[in-house]
Amino acid sequence: MAQVLDEHTKALLSSPPGPLYASLSPDARQALEMKFKRSSEFFASVVLTFVIRDLSQLLDKYVKKGEKWLAE
Repeated sequence: MAQVLDEHTKALLSSPPGPLYASLSPDARQALEMKFKRSSEFFASVVLTFVIRDLSQLLDKYVKKGEKWLAE
């Protein structure tokens, strides 16, 4: 579902803008651009860091189990 954010950002920032965004006023387009930017920054700084930290813990557990298996 995170791709939706990327698709809308690309449509808004493309030249010419996507058909739905072309009909908006420049002020509305700029406001949307700022909201998409803030959403992207939140996703990158909060959600992705959580996922990467979680994945790191899973890999650590996997490696520890692998070490025990190799030791036997």
